[in-house]
Amino acid sequence: MSKLTDMIDARAASFSRESEKAALKLVRLVTALVEQGASKAAIIEQLADPAVLKRLKLESGWAGAVDGVLGSFGRDVLGNLSAAGAVSTGSLQGLVVTSQRSFLAASDKYFADVMAELTRNVLAGRPANLIREAVQGVLRPDRVEALVNTTLNTYSRSVRAVLAENEPPETLYVYSGPADDRTRDECLEMMAAGELTRDEIEDRFGNAFIDGGGYNCRHQWIRKSEATEVDPEGARALIDG
Repeated sequence: MSKLTDMIDARAASFSRESEKAALKLVRLVTALVEQGASKAAIIEQLADPAVLKRLKLESGWAGAVDGVLGSFGRDVLGNLSAAGAVSTGSLQGLVVTSQRSFLAASDKYFADVMAELTRNVLAGRPANLIREAVQGVLRPDRVEALVNTTLNTYSRSVRAVLAENEPPETLYVYSGPADDRTRDECLEMMAAGELTRDEIEDRFGNAFIDGGGYNCRHQWIRKSEATEVDPEGARALIDG
């Protein structure tokens, strides 16, 4: 795998682990209130209080897990892209802010789902072990990792798209990334297409230069001269198979 793929995979796996730890700590914090004799009504009222939710994000480690993805992610992605210096600082900052907003909104939705599951289970009077199982069901590792993969890969592809604006129109690109049993058909077709200009990519595959194969896509259109992880023959074999 490329350094960029490795970095994104590592952050995705880390967020999956850390968000699960935070969710389980939330379970312990809430069930401790039950054990201390707080009424269901009092607990549910607290879980609806924005100030309490903010404190729980910090105490549980959820906020830290989010920071682990967002902290310096723009710089880290750029460090794995060639010629990123050709992109203006304003453009890069704009792409970073957009990506951060997208990730924060999605991670907040997961946090809200965890809190909703906690509230339902407290209301039902379920024991702590069953509450843990219910909360873990909300945070499926594959879905959590997909969130990070999508955020960072979309940012990387967006930077490449800005870079491509300054490249000669005849510049050739190849679709880079893993070809395995997780690779969707659309990505295999783009990998099998070989070397294409950006105009040819857009004619054949629409907005794939930025979107790749869609949500949770692990691939990038990169300049042929940068290619380190391209396997058109392997992609064709998978398609034929």
